Amino acid sequence: MLPASTGRRTRRETGMRKGRSMEIERLIGRIGRPALRYTQLTPETDSAEAGVLIVDTIGILSSLYRYGRWGYIGGGFGAGIHNTLEAAVFGLPLAFGPHYGKFREACDLIESGGAESIADGAQLLEWFDRLYRDPAATQRAGEACRTYVESHRGATRRIVDEICR
Repeated sequence: MLPASTGRRTRRETGMRKGRSMEIERLIGRIGRPALRYTQLTPETDSAEAGVLIVDTIGILSSLYRYGRWGYIGGGFGAGIHNTLEAAVFGLPLAFGPHYGKFREACDLIESGGAESIADGAQLLEWFDRLYRDPAATQRAGEACRTYVESHRGATRRIVDEICR
């Protein structure tokens, strides 16, 4: 997930599994810009200079989407994407890899203009660049995601009511 930019720089947030400390440290070394680890933040941490926030804990990503500007949903180059609705509810334009076909929400979000499927890293960078340079396109895509989620509120209640009839 990428949160709102601070000036011309954009901060990146990447979810990481617990227990991968050495891997995270190597990643930080390759980034080439200031990075913070979520588990090392304190109330006194000055995050203004950080270009990257590495989320090195489990279970909080859905809470972080609210701070984002765009969202990349993982899993799309494997068996299938992760939960798109967790990010869409906050009105984030979304991108994910090509293995999304069995997820109706992802198909619907693409059809509505709120999400895009990307084939590789180059397309992901093009997508980020396009949205960064065109705030109106970012707003349209984000609104499409938010509208989609709003239009499907109450679905669980409708399904339960139908089953109990």
